[in-house]
Amino acid sequence: MLIVYAGLVGVIGILIINLAIAIFRSKFTPLLGIGNVEKLVFGIENIGYALVVVAALAIMQVNLDSLILGLAAQTPLSNIFGGISLILSKPFVVGDLVTISRW
Repeated sequence: MLIVYAGLVGVIGILIINLAIAIFRSKFTPLLGIGNVEKLVFGIENIGYALVVVAALAIMQVNLDSLILGLAAQTPLSNIFGGISLILSKPFVVGDLVTISRW
């Protein structure tokens, strides 16, 4: 039964996130421009989805302390923080030409 509740929280959470993003886009695109709004939307989506996952895991009575400690020692967490800092520094806008080179 806990899985059903967690799934329900997940579905409702995703619907709320999508509704909030649609409202955010409609209100702030004329003020901030499409490039800046999309950067903020990306951050809002990631934070929202992370909160939905944490809420679903809490409903299923998963020990979040050990989960967080396990993630803290992993490389993906550093990639997330690197991505957040990249978003906050705003090095690119929509329409910029980006070249990707390999070593």
